[in-house]
Amino acid sequence: EAGYGLMDLGAGSYVFASGVCSRWARRVGPDCDSFGRRLKKCAPLLAFGLIRTVTVKAADYQEHASEYGTHWNFYFTLCAIGLGSYF
Repeated sequence: EAGYGLMDLGAGSYVFASGVCSRWARRVGPDCDSFGRRLKKCAPLLAFGLIRTVTVKAADYQEHASEYGTHWNFYFTLCAIGLGSYF
């Protein structure tokens, strides 16, 4: 049965806050970050996502494919939001 949890609230709040606090939403001016600079800022999230994926697979820990699939996790989602907000 599908439902909502505290993690879903946290994920939605993060996405909402990213949109509200963006330079575009605040009308502060053009975002001077290059894509490479944005990628550098998102690198720790990408690293955490890769580390989590490897450790979950190595420990043979249970995975719920209905949440993020077998190779995706929340760190990758945060990284994708950070990179996607560039465009």
